[in-house]
Amino acid sequence: MVAIAIVVLLYTFGGVKRAIPGAGSTNLEGSPSGRFTPLSVSFPTARRGWVLGTVPCSLRPACVQLRTTRDGGAAWTVDPLPEALLKVVDQRYHKTIAALNSTGLNVRFANARDGWIYGTVENFDYFGGITTSRWLVILWSSHDGGATWTRVQPPGIDSQGPLFDLEASPYEAYLLGEGPRGTAVLVESPVQRDHWSVVPTPPLPPATGGSSTTGSLVVRGHAGWLVEGGDRGITGSLRLSPGGEWTAWSPPCAAVGNGYVVPVASDARHLDVVCEIGGVFAQPSPAAPPGATPGSWWLYASTNAGSSFRAVREVHGVNGYVAALASPTAHGVLFLYDVGSGLEMVRSSDGGRRMHTVFRGSVTYLHFENATDGVGIATSTSNTPEMIVTHDGGWSWRAQHFGT
Repeated sequence: MVAIAIVVLLYTFGGVKRAIPGAGSTNLEGSPSGRFTPLSVSFPTARRGWVLGTVPCSLRPACVQLRTTRDGGAAWTVDPLPEALLKVVDQRYHKTIAALNSTGLNVRFANARDGWIYGTVENFDYFGGITTSRWLVILWSSHDGGATWTRVQPPGIDSQGPLFDLEASPYEAYLLGEGPRGTAVLVESPVQRDHWSVVPTPPLPPATGGSSTTGSLVVRGHAGWLVEGGDRGITGSLRLSPGGEWTAWSPPCAAVGNGYVVPVASDARHLDVVCEIGGVFAQPSPAAPPGATPGSWWLYASTNAGSSFRAVREVHGVNGYVAALASPTAHGVLFLYDVGSGLEMVRSSDGGRRMHTVFRGSVTYLHFENATDGVGIATSTSNTPEMIVTHDGGWSWRAQHFGT
């Protein structure tokens, strides 16, 4: 495949206001003006957003910091975080920034007031010169726009995790994590307050073949989709019905290879997903599109909330891979593409017929609040994590700078 050359424009939205962390924050040794490395981003509106990341510290390589904007990124302030939260996530005994950045901490806001910081972090204990570690579930909520945070202990979730994903509709927040018996558990709460309860669902068994279990949620309005499993395929999948129940659901890849892939949705009815024909073992499948080669990647689309899918076309041949990242409109899809020499984000507006390179590097998170405004977390060719922003539906991307 011939890579299409493109210049990725970088520009600065604005500097960081020198906000002083408030009482209760132990992050004072982390300079608000130091190099900020974003880990997770959430923009519930085009102008209101939060970014969770790290800054250099005087006593250890990095400290966790939360920054917020009210004007789409033109100016940023530092939101203080509770001492009890920072005591765990700052990882005083980590020797490298990379170790801290690998803990998988995330921020999600459903609107300008209600949000969550969640993830699973490694906690170290020292006894007589022996170092032991254990995983701890982190879930804190805010219902005043990040001014204050409260620790939440959801029922049904193992206290040593892991947590897989958290997404929210305008009314309900959904959290997917591991239960005490190794199976995945879905819990929910009203967005505006903390009242978590276990959701009755069909079984969500752990990943097969000894691989690590993971899970993902996609929520659009009153519609939602859940996939859970590992690198050997999906072991559980659910769909949120109009009546508010999560019921068994069969994603399109189950019949053609059962690879672990996550659908993207532009609205409550339009879904897109990329399936590997034959899955991880690249075996022929009788349900594959006519003429499809085992190991090739095909785009599947649904216009009825996932009740049925049609095979659109092949979007990648054998070897390498491609994954759907986001769908800002019913006919527009962004993909993470393997071009042999590296990864690129490509965009198509015609069902995969034509692909246009829009970013060079790996994109680990992408979200569109509307058809034009999107944000993501990416690692560019310089191997540096950064937040990327678009205001034209994903055709051009700019790196968000946070000041020095």
